Amino acid sequence: MGFHDTWDEYFGIPVLEVERKSGMGCKGDDKLQTALLSMPWVDIDFILEAQQAWADKYAAGRCYRHYDGKCCQLQPSWEELSHAGHPYHEHALQHEEKAWKFNARACFEADYERALQYPPDPHHFAPCVSWGLVEVNAYVALPVELITGPWDEEKKRRLFWLSRAGICYGGRQFIWREIPSEARLACLDTAVISAETLDPLILNCLIGGWLFQSVPRDAKRKPLVNLSYRIAGVTGAGETREMMDTLRYILRLMDTNSDYMEYHLPEDEWDDRFMQSLHERFASPYYEEEEEY
Repeated sequence: MGFHDTWDEYFGIPVLEVERKSGMGCKGDDKLQTALLSMPWVDIDFILEAQQAWADKYAAGRCYRHYDGKCCQLQPSWEELSHAGHPYHEHALQHEEKAWKFNARACFEADYERALQYPPDPHHFAPCVSWGLVEVNAYVALPVELITGPWDEEKKRRLFWLSRAGICYGGRQFIWREIPSEARLACLDTAVISAETLDPLILNCLIGGWLFQSVPRDAKRKPLVNLSYRIAGVTGAGETREMMDTLRYILRLMDTNSDYMEYHLPEDEWDDRFMQSLHERFASPYYEEEEEY
């Protein structure tokens, strides 16, 4: 089985504990796992059923530390989300009380519902750390269809499972060379530029510097123009402050030549930074000497 070595080695062990013991090493054949996950008949239901069948056969009675406060600090905490009414709270309590038999679907559904509560913040969103799982080899590549979109509900769930399973544990940062820049820019277009409504979960799972690594400057020019239009409100009016901050974060990732500096920060932050710069200059003991020159 393509995932047996990975699941057998890391079942129920928090990711930070795995990192302490083995660094970036990870058991399992990443090429085989990538190929299997790219099969057209592999959907989220198939993945969860396969994971449950494996656990019933090979992991009966093994501890599954799905939530481990000593290892990972969940953000936002489940206490902060108590108003949401989703099943995460009861699920987390059952884990804390150790009154839980591993249920792949229940664990996934609770995590997915919780992930939907997250604001757009791809810079800090790390489900494989927050939920502490290693369920795929770190070098597994996302199926291209999950990168380019569009994403229906099944694809969103599968994308989250893969992000939660360990893609962000190292995979995204190391496999970008295997993904054509056209596919990565298609992700940006579908998820951000052409999206009528921006989806925080899609942004959180996919947006990162890996999308733009070694993309030619000419290829980035049109997406940068279109993204700056969206930030300026020409094509994307009515975005929340959190979403605007995310759009500016994406633009900063792309704009390595600082061609669109005026869109890197909102006007009020530019004003604050300018005033701080003036204050630091006037407070400098060398200011009078500078004026003399």
